[in-house]
Amino acid sequence: MSDEVKIKSAEESHVESATPINVLAVEVTGIAPIPAYSRVQKSAIENFTFWASCNSVLPTFALGILASTIYDVGFWDGFWTIIFFNIACSLCVALFATFGASTGLRQMVITRYSFGFYGTMLIALINIVIQLGWSTVNVVVGGQVLNGINSNFPIWAGVVVISLLTTVISLYGYHIIHKYERYAWIPVILVFLITFGTTVHYWDTSAPSLSSPLAGILSFGASVFGFGAGWTMMAADYTVFQPADSSKFKIAFFTFLGNFVPIVFLEIVGLGAASATVNKPDWNQDTAGAMIAAILNDTVGTGFAGFLLVLLGLSIIANNVPNDYSVGLSMQLIGKNLHKVNRAWWTVIGAAIYLTVSILSINTFNSVLDNFLLVIAYILGPYVAIVGAEHVVFRNRSFENYDPEIWQSPEKLPLGLAAIFSFGMGILGMFLGMAETYYTGVIALDISEPYGGDVGFELSFLFALASYLITRSVEKKLTGR
Repeated sequence: MSDEVKIKSAEESHVESATPINVLAVEVTGIAPIPAYSRVQKSAIENFTFWASCNSVLPTFALGILASTIYDVGFWDGFWTIIFFNIACSLCVALFATFGASTGLRQMVITRYSFGFYGTMLIALINIVIQLGWSTVNVVVGGQVLNGINSNFPIWAGVVVISLLTTVISLYGYHIIHKYERYAWIPVILVFLITFGTTVHYWDTSAPSLSSPLAGILSFGASVFGFGAGWTMMAADYTVFQPADSSKFKIAFFTFLGNFVPIVFLEIVGLGAASATVNKPDWNQDTAGAMIAAILNDTVGTGFAGFLLVLLGLSIIANNVPNDYSVGLSMQLIGKNLHKVNRAWWTVIGAAIYLTVSILSINTFNSVLDNFLLVIAYILGPYVAIVGAEHVVFRNRSFENYDPEIWQSPEKLPLGLAAIFSFGMGILGMFLGMAETYYTGVIALDISEPYGGDVGFELSFLFALASYLITRSVEKKLTGR
């Protein structure tokens, strides 16, 4: 029996066990390798439109606001921080996006080729927490925006509407997601072009950084990197239906643009809007949603502003759809036989979890969850270091060295001890370099007192990389795999 027939037979057995899902005609594809005959997505430009839609959302604008309001970073320091840190994180996403088309494997399945079968269960679990956490934050923000348009429309109702629409699109799977994301970025970019055009004359570009400029830049940069690099743990999920002979350069190039361009644009608009509050005090609001509502109401009139705000509130769907879809895939990886349960059911379970948490947290929504998510995001440093080093150093940058036939064979995959140990070393580096309101590492304090300069990402990456280069060499020599 050929390799493709084996894979097809495995997929068909899963289909037959999920009859209710099939009746709804939703996607049944899970974490099994995608066979060549199914990989028919040939449009390279969809690598741009997909990520452009994912990133063209209100939280991206909100991150730019934080430069001055939280980190005391001046306009030009914030501007260049946004540029350089987004180059770094967009390159990471672009690299991992090429893995999906080249191997037909999902991102967390690719992780097995460094962390091993059982070690990947931990990474998949962490990925689930990250994606559900961000989904929770996003739908509450979307609910707040819709509530701001009409106070009679409660936040919880907006949360429910956004969550349900997101889940429906996620259930129908990869191809429907790409079709939706193909256009979702356009109206949102138009909203922020209007915001840019109506606010740029009020931007205070002369505002300097306060306190310790280096500390503020590093801490703001950590948030920028964590926001953009969060996609690395699912990047390959959205290229697996592209043919193996697709141009890796085109995939990486358009993925880079789809991340870099909208994130940089929206963050700079947020940075500028925050600086404009010096000249327009009425724009100074407690939340990003309230700020952009004040700006649009003041500049384009309340009627048209309401329409634009609805678009912004619903833009959360484009950001949460990948979270929902990839959560379902990750849930199939946290147990040995969980992949036998259809991905769609796991997506529904994930949506139910974050919908419940969102509704329960509306009245107590504060910085605690955001801080928690930033800590979790520090794992991106060691994750990128380990998976990247495995590809570049130990598999000689060749996708032919990833055998898709062993994706479900613990005895043939790497043992994973080197990756787990190195991941732990990365966490050690994180604690030495992180600077959060509740904890500041000793190295962060050496950069600036009393609040510290956040180098948690950088140290977690370097510690994990150095450790993995040594321990993986030993592991491979001893085990031969």
